[in-house]
Amino acid sequence: SFYFGYSRCTNDIRHRQSEILKRNFTSLCKTTKKRCQNIIVSGPLPTLHRGDEAFSRLSSLNSWLTSWCASNNFVFVNNWDCFWERPGLYRRDGLHPSWRGALMLSDNMASCLKT
Repeated sequence: SFYFGYSRCTNDIRHRQSEILKRNFTSLCKTTKKRCQNIIVSGPLPTLHRGDEAFSRLSSLNSWLTSWCASNNFVFVNNWDCFWERPGLYRRDGLHPSWRGALMLSDNMASCLKT
């Protein structure tokens, strides 16, 4: 199995190059699939208090990842709904998961691995 954590996209989204990010992601997944059949993609987290534009871009990216992974037979862990409007799962910066948030991510992955 191979795991792609998509937290980096939260930082990269500010560059407003969503199509480049998608293209790079697609290339990475296809290259990895040649070497490993079981790939798990962990989706981005919604941000808190980081502005409407960043939130909108991440939401769009999460939707794209959901459909792209389904179309290409990749397992997708949708973290979005678990973290939506749950400030206790974030550190004060509204971007990084708190201890409870990290536990939630871990539980999401563990649940995915059991299926």
